[in-house]
Amino acid sequence: MAESVNSENPTTVYDLEGEDFFERFNLKRVKVLGKGMAGEVFLVKPKSGSGRMLAVKKFSLSEDVRERSMRQFSTEAGVMQIIVLTISSCYMSHVALNDNKLENVFVDRSDRAILGDLGLALEVKDDSKTAIAGLVGGTRNYWAPEILQADTHARIDPFKSDVYAMGVMYWSLVSGEDPATGTDFLGRLRAAQDLDLSPSQRSTLERLLEPNPVERPTASGAVKMMNMK
Repeated sequence: MAESVNSENPTTVYDLEGEDFFERFNLKRVKVLGKGMAGEVFLVKPKSGSGRMLAVKKFSLSEDVRERSMRQFSTEAGVMQIIVLTISSCYMSHVALNDNKLENVFVDRSDRAILGDLGLALEVKDDSKTAIAGLVGGTRNYWAPEILQADTHARIDPFKSDVYAMGVMYWSLVSGEDPATGTDFLGRLRAAQDLDLSPSQRSTLERLLEPNPVERPTASGAVKMMNMK
């Protein structure tokens, strides 16, 4: 066992060379969330059927992999690029992460940003791609305006709410400010002219923080915008 990152939400790295992680902890794989140079990310849950779902990262730590991926995403924009790409991949499997926040971003041994802790993830099966508002949103400081304003039993788009939370994460990274519930993040961004952002990066962040979910981009749209310099 390596270390715990946060005392309230411990994240443990296990070195299980030659041993099957899933068998040892009696887990079954629900979905493959993504593959990359450093390994694979799986959504798993206990075989017993009870307990929270979680994301497990299986590392492939060959020296070649470490060398090629080391420091690949060292800037705030680079970190957000890989996070948005991961979230977009989840959406293709109809899974809204539902608790996007900086505390759920971890860095692997190759210095790659990894999105973890999918305990509140929602598998959205409704054809409308909406969910009951009372089930949407994890940490309140990252809630989109529509979650704060909606009746508990109303239906809202959890994917668009996730996109707003991505914007809050990005804002916190570039501003150094901790998010607070009800903050006008778009107003704060427009008032802050000294941030280290290119015009396209600022435009992308403004779009992510759009209060109106209809005008807010999808995750796939955010991926395209993030690829601009």
